[in-house]
Amino acid sequence: IVGDGGAIALKTAVEYLDVSLDAGTTWQKPIAEGFRGLLYVVMGSVRVNGEALPVNAAAFVEDESTLIIACDHEAHLMFCFGKPHHEPIYQHGPYVD
Repeated sequence: IVGDGGAIALKTAVEYLDVSLDAGTTWQKPIAEGFRGLLYVVMGSVRVNGEALPVNAAAFVEDESTLIIACDHEAHLMFCFGKPHHEPIYQHGPYVD
């Protein structure tokens, strides 16, 4: 979707991950300095730095240097973080610039 070889040329740094966790897994993920973003739970449920996040829920994350994501059962989540560019958002049809 994004990154090297992707169809879209980005002008700001982003990290987009499709994460699958096995039951009983704990995943520690460092966050790049100045990045913020969201986690969205597609399947299962997780704990993010000790806070429960159920299926079909999202968590906005900022001012964190590391996330510790743990699950008791198999889980699948979307991880999308980037460096804010602090510019206004302009919507043009179905796209956002």
